[in-house]
Amino acid sequence: LREALEGQRETLGSRQRDTLISINHLGMLLQGKGDRDGAEALLREAFEGFCETHGRQHPDTLDVSQHLGMLLLTKGDLEDAESMLHVVLEVN
Repeated sequence: LREALEGQRETLGSRQRDTLISINHLGMLLQGKGDRDGAEALLREAFEGFCETHGRQHPDTLDVSQHLGMLLLTKGDLEDAESMLHVVLEVN
């Protein structure tokens, strides 16, 4: 999957929507496998990319913000988790 993502980055660019969605999905997969640090790095990258390209209130940005917030909760990083989840609550 990492190789496919790198190919997607090269072909479509790092900030293209499909690439960012793939980064988000790979982050969720790593989280499911227990690699929380690897997942956090990817989810942060996806969040920053969506914020830059779509804004903080776009559904894709909110989706990754929720995933990142929940991951941060499981890591015990309550302050950052609250910040990420607050982004979602602001819109709803």
